[in-house]
Amino acid sequence: MKKFNRFLSLTFLAIILSISVNVMGQNPFYVDIIQPDNTNIDWIVGQSYTISWDDNLNGPVRIFLWDPALNGGAGAYQGTALVASVTGSTWMWNTTGLSAATGYKIKVESINSPLTYYDVSKTFDLVWAQPNSIDVLQPNVTGIDWAWNTTHKISWTDNIDDAIDVYLVNSDLSVDVKLNAVPIVGTTYDWVIANTPGGNPAEHGDYEIRVQSALHASVNDISDTEFSISEISGTFKEIYQPNNASIIWSKTSTHLISWRDEIDGPVDIFVQDFGNAGPLYQIANDVVGSTFEWDLTANTIVPSAPPAWVSGTEYTVILKSEVDPDETMESTKFTINETVGEISTIYQPVATTSWTVGTTHLISWLDNIEEDVKIYYTYSVAATPLFADWVHIADAVGTTYSWDLTGMTAGTGHVRVIIASSLDPQNVFEVSDYFSLTLTQGTYIDVIQPSIAGISWANGYDYYISWDDDLIDAEFVDIYLCGYKTATGFNIGQEFDTKEIDTDVVGSTHVWTAGALGIVGAESYRIKIVSSDNSNIEDYSTYTFNISASSGTFITVENPTGGEYWMYTTSEYIVWNDNCPENVLIYLKEYLLDNTPVGTYDIEVGSGVSGSMYSWEINEVISSYDNKFKIYVESYLDSDINDMSNFFYIVPFGKSATSIGDIAGDIAANVVIYPNPTSGQFSVSAPGTINKVEVRNLIGQVLFTGVASTIDVSNYEAGLYIVNIEVEGQVVAKKLFVQ
Repeated sequence: MKKFNRFLSLTFLAIILSISVNVMGQNPFYVDIIQPDNTNIDWIVGQSYTISWDDNLNGPVRIFLWDPALNGGAGAYQGTALVASVTGSTWMWNTTGLSAATGYKIKVESINSPLTYYDVSKTFDLVWAQPNSIDVLQPNVTGIDWAWNTTHKISWTDNIDDAIDVYLVNSDLSVDVKLNAVPIVGTTYDWVIANTPGGNPAEHGDYEIRVQSALHASVNDISDTEFSISEISGTFKEIYQPNNASIIWSKTSTHLISWRDEIDGPVDIFVQDFGNAGPLYQIANDVVGSTFEWDLTANTIVPSAPPAWVSGTEYTVILKSEVDPDETMESTKFTINETVGEISTIYQPVATTSWTVGTTHLISWLDNIEEDVKIYYTYSVAATPLFADWVHIADAVGTTYSWDLTGMTAGTGHVRVIIASSLDPQNVFEVSDYFSLTLTQGTYIDVIQPSIAGISWANGYDYYISWDDDLIDAEFVDIYLCGYKTATGFNIGQEFDTKEIDTDVVGSTHVWTAGALGIVGAESYRIKIVSSDNSNIEDYSTYTFNISASSGTFITVENPTGGEYWMYTTSEYIVWNDNCPENVLIYLKEYLLDNTPVGTYDIEVGSGVSGSMYSWEINEVISSYDNKFKIYVESYLDSDINDMSNFFYIVPFGKSATSIGDIAGDIAANVVIYPNPTSGQFSVSAPGTINKVEVRNLIGQVLFTGVASTIDVSNYEAGLYIVNIEVEGQVVAKKLFVQ
């Protein structure tokens, strides 16, 4: 129903714009690419991504890639499909083997009608890595001067899987020398300055370090500030690190102290409270070279226990020659904190995010802190919510976390996520935009069964209610029976009664025992199915149906056929065919010759009669032998299921009567089907020639017809069936039970 509305909307738009979109004007089938469908998409070579689309085709699709490098750079579709046949509406694509370039496109087309039903995505790019994939950390402060024949640690961060190469370059790129002999795995490299080709580099003050992917040279970063290389001799020259008042080091991490000196021999390193001019805490002795990795959690040398580094306090590093302690140098001040760095960006959720309560979604962020993070949410409306309003979700390692939203409160733009340092959460944190929580992501429910005209469900029997929807797997539906005053058309205003069939139903089918609500009769009803989470998402069955006392639909009187003369006080066979599992009532109706009924009631000749034949001893009190009669047979449960014979006559005992009834009775009495019940085959035995055998179900559908005396019913569903057997021109009806 909803897809048809979509089709009308698209057709109307096509008429306005005078555009022929495939052949949508003549046919409602379509393909609509959902992903990729944004010109800003950058996908990384070697990664996997979901291609998704919407369609209402009745067959599979195939997927082609437009490669901008084909056709001499003009671009063309690759000759072989990415996938030759796929059903559903998603396919996972791995980009391994492709080249980084702009202008790729995806085409999804019907296999059956590729020139008619297809869609092409917007262009997107393949890249070797996302921007800012590498970030040089050291050397990256001003004033660095490194000496020949010394070793220095080059460090960086990256989010790529490739190995790394490190280059020494200068500002005009007249120097561009790779420093490492083999690709580097990790984020640090110890550079012995003399390992450049030709030995120590020339003395300059405009050198930079470039760190790049060993596979893709375009993925790189160059240090932000230049540094110097010089030949040194003499005393202390400069402390490179720490050498900036904005430097903040974490209590729980390791940091590099670096310097330049011309001192022959090792040095000792001390730390002092800058503002208090307190004691010197020795953190290292006899250090050879010009770097030292300081673990702030380790014990100092003197005193034996580390000082209580106070968060927010400024300190300095003091270097002393091991040989001449009077030869010293002091760094600029720096700060020790609980943590270093920041949580810079929360990628997901954002302001446009709408997540469903009860589902799981990915929270993602960017940070440059070393410790783990804590994740919170808050409903607070304050620009910066108070820590007391934060609700803890989890502790997380890395930059993503899968959040189960079970138990959350739905609302529009009313909740935020907070990512905070596990060491200093109240000072180092980031708050997301407000985003929404909904009770459902679904948009429609479409009742499938019952949704055809003329259905009648019998009391006490099980029937399938089925529907289609786009609700998520964790979402339930509620099912109701709605009574209607008339059975014509679809008019919500006619609804007069609603009764609950079941609630919190999972899936798309439900077995209902008709009449279970105590409703039986010829009133008209509809099935209504409603989302348990959103009452605005609902649908009614298209047509009304009845709940009847019987599951049968017909009775056909086959004997008397009309015109017979049956003798009073003798026995004759009344024969009928029906598909009712219950017994029947048999009445004699008396008429004058002008067809006027005699009396105001019928004469019951058989009550609760089973089978399809009844031996009637004609001894009821009738008004006159000059009248004519009919036999009336009706369902024991439902008087609307009935049939009546043609007129026949009753003559006094001793008068001649035709043998038609006797012949029919003799045949009917000797026709047998066996075995009954059966789960495989049954056979027919009769006293004469079998002209035809016909098997029907309870709604009158013919399942078999032929002259065979053995019929296979092994593939029939268990239940009651009607077998009509024509013998010597007479039809005998039997009931067959299939197990």
